Amino acid sequence: MALVIAPRRHLTVVEPVSRGVAGAVALFVAGLFVIVTLVVAFHATIAAQQLKIDKVTAELRAARTYHDELRQARAALIAPDVLRVRAVAEGMVPGRTGRFVPVPQDVAVAVAVVSGSMDDDVALPRPEDPLKPDDAIRG
Repeated sequence: MALVIAPRRHLTVVEPVSRGVAGAVALFVAGLFVIVTLVVAFHATIAAQQLKIDKVTAELRAARTYHDELRQARAALIAPDVLRVRAVAEGMVPGRTGRFVPVPQDVAVAVAVVSGSMDDDVALPRPEDPLKPDDAIRG
């Protein structure tokens, strides 16, 4: 058997990569890492804020529904039919006659002065009744 000797490989010297190129590549990789990290953090923040918005929206929807239910219950309690039944149950009876009594203007003014401030339109007497022009046109 014959021995076969493989030819020797000749080694070649490769010139080392310059520090400038290695530094630029390292800076690019580091910058890319920072940018990707910031994008991930930004998306996580947006997702967290969206969850908060969804929670507040659900609470608002529930509050509006509850408010509508309360308004419906209040409307049912003050409905004229319900009030009439409750009044009869408490022994009240409807009035047989209705009579309106005019209140003198000086009494109305005295009550308004005692109860609080008034507009000048109400407090000062008018020289003419606003309904009189219709009578003047007809007459």
